[in-house]
Amino acid sequence: MALARNSVYAGSKNVTARSVLGDEAVSLAGQKGGLLRSGGMFGGGTLWMSTELAKKLGIEPGDRVALVEAPAGMVEYLRPELPPGVLLAEGLLEELCEVIIFWPSRLDGLVEKFKDLQNRIVPEGAVWAVMPKKKFAAKWSIDYTWEQMQAAGLRTDLVDNKVASVDEETYGTRFVIRKMRRERYFR
Repeated sequence: MALARNSVYAGSKNVTARSVLGDEAVSLAGQKGGLLRSGGMFGGGTLWMSTELAKKLGIEPGDRVALVEAPAGMVEYLRPELPPGVLLAEGLLEELCEVIIFWPSRLDGLVEKFKDLQNRIVPEGAVWAVMPKKKFAAKWSIDYTWEQMQAAGLRTDLVDNKVASVDEETYGTRFVIRKMRRERYFR
């Protein structure tokens, strides 16, 4: 199913992996930390988010979560197991978000992108930059390092404070607004 930009979905306890994916996919549950997996997220396979991953990314009930520059179909991958009331959008929302997850594809312009995203989160919110692990960088056509991505984020009011594996091929780095600078972001 093709997704229109800025499509919005609300998480619900009534939407389960079984109701979206069927019994066969659910039978894969329990592998590697409770994630439902089949072959890896972007190599033709799939990943479905577990509550464990939602917690790891700091996604809580009622949060607004925006996916920026996400691979095709990511909303369907993340939606089934989100906490209740989560507003999940492909693209940025007009409102500030508690969590933004984005997939940078090039180093050029990355400082400006981080500057834009820091203004799109609540003061205590997070921007997750997801990138492939080193051995998958070529597959994703990524020609920059984690250190270069981190340096771009640190040239803003953001600071990185956590790294978490998303699946076999990718991991995310969480950036938050520096505590001493948060006051200027209260609106």
